[in-house]
Amino acid sequence: MTEVGRSSLQLVSDSKPARLVQYFTVFSVTMGALSFGTHLGFMSPAKPALNETLNAEEMMWFSSIVNLGAMAGGLVGGLLINVLGRRGTMMASVVLSLAGWALIVFGRNFAALLSGRIIAGLFVGMTSLVIPTYIGEIASPDIRGALGSGFQLMVVTGILYAYLFGAVVTEWRILAVVCAVPTVIYTVLLFFVKESPTFLLAKGKEGQARGALQTLRGKHYSIEPEFRRLRESQEELSSKTVTWRDLLQPHILKPVLMCLAVMFFQQASSITAMIYNLSTIFEASGSSLEENTSAIVVGLMQVLATLIAVPLIDRAGRKMLLIGSAAIMAVSLSKCVT
Repeated sequence: MTEVGRSSLQLVSDSKPARLVQYFTVFSVTMGALSFGTHLGFMSPAKPALNETLNAEEMMWFSSIVNLGAMAGGLVGGLLINVLGRRGTMMASVVLSLAGWALIVFGRNFAALLSGRIIAGLFVGMTSLVIPTYIGEIASPDIRGALGSGFQLMVVTGILYAYLFGAVVTEWRILAVVCAVPTVIYTVLLFFVKESPTFLLAKGKEGQARGALQTLRGKHYSIEPEFRRLRESQEELSSKTVTWRDLLQPHILKPVLMCLAVMFFQQASSITAMIYNLSTIFEASGSSLEENTSAIVVGLMQVLATLIAVPLIDRAGRKMLLIGSAAIMAVSLSKCVT
């Protein structure tokens, strides 16, 4: 090989992976997270108008039943991502989201409306699992942390989206149509997204896995070292059988319990319930601001806090951010009580 040939090969091998395709891919799939957020944020602005259609008990079920659907959706998503693939599961989930909105828009009785929220919950549960998994598998290590943060950023953006339009759209059925728009955009963008190379490799589709990884990293980037590591990891996973007894080993059980505890107490702080009922909470509090305006302020603060957290994740560390955010939440709740 000539010196020029060696230099060219070295340049290709040493170049960094392209980022534009990764940015577009992550933006496309996190439109699902934005759709997730609209399902959460819809209740707060829609609740005053829904009070004319549903009684207090029906409203309670309509508001909260999405959480039961989400629990089931997480389990279903865990099964489907290894059968349909990550992209396939996302495409299946959009059917649930659109079906949920359709039942809310066209439903003429409580059963139809409740079914719409349950189906929306299935979408929420599946989305919360499959999108972070997909991003973690397709992102290159140098930008994986930043791209992974995009999921939560788009969730809170979706909540804010629902609050903003809820302030000007007083008819709750029309608001449901507006909230369904991100899901339509998500559906279209998914047609341009590649399946996860990790999933393709697990299914023995090495050629497709190589092509998907090359597309994600750019045509001038040598994927061979990364592809070899992926293949070795997959072979190692295939050669091992994991049992429930393995989960009881201290070095596995301890971090699992810690993660579950963090998630449990986060949800036990009533953050989701507050998101659903912000307009009602502010109305009952006697705030000088109009309730929808107050909800929008909270939505903006969620987006701002997430934007601040993104660059701090790798600098301050996850633990410090968790402690800091929990302390702020505790102070805020104590102020509400007093």
